[in-house]
Amino acid sequence: MATVEYVVTAGRLNFRSSADSSGDANILATLPRGYLLQGEAAPAGGDWLKVSAILPSWPEEAEGYVSARYAVETQDAAAATVAAGATDAAAPAGGGVPALAPQPAGAFRMTLAELQELAPNGKAAFMEPLAQNCVAVREHYGLAVTPLHMCHFLAQLAHECAGFRTMREYWGPTTAQKRYEGRADLGHWFL
Repeated sequence: MATVEYVVTAGRLNFRSSADSSGDANILATLPRGYLLQGEAAPAGGDWLKVSAILPSWPEEAEGYVSARYAVETQDAAAATVAAGATDAAAPAGGGVPALAPQPAGAFRMTLAELQELAPNGKAAFMEPLAQNCVAVREHYGLAVTPLHMCHFLAQLAHECAGFRTMREYWGPTTAQKRYEGRADLGHWFL
């Protein structure tokens, strides 16, 4: 049977050891939106998908179950369109989830107009250098290798600087902020 790629569409999705939602004892991990899973094609009318994923802090790929309502099949609409000989890209299947194939080096570009669409009140002094250098930084550090990762990356940047309007915190430093800075136990986790 062919392997299918799924993407989590819920804000948080429980990855379970069995297809049973009666308790929390079988929850292995909670997966964020955009997390990629692989498994068999969904059975017609099935409530659960048997999938595999690389989970945070697990030494190897884990097998488990997720709700079929919150994980949709990804489709590479662009590849399907080219294979069919069409010139206009078809809408991706799977409820509008974009294709998640990595983009080759140099294929991604970003314009100031696109950034202004994301953050209409952003300052040009912040957004112009970002538009000019984002691709180089992205490729150098291996960030945002899929369109979905790029969306998350840009959304986080916009959030952290109030829609590209400031480079300073609005508050603090409070006692709580001072305890937060430099903590090694917070770590880093990337998709």
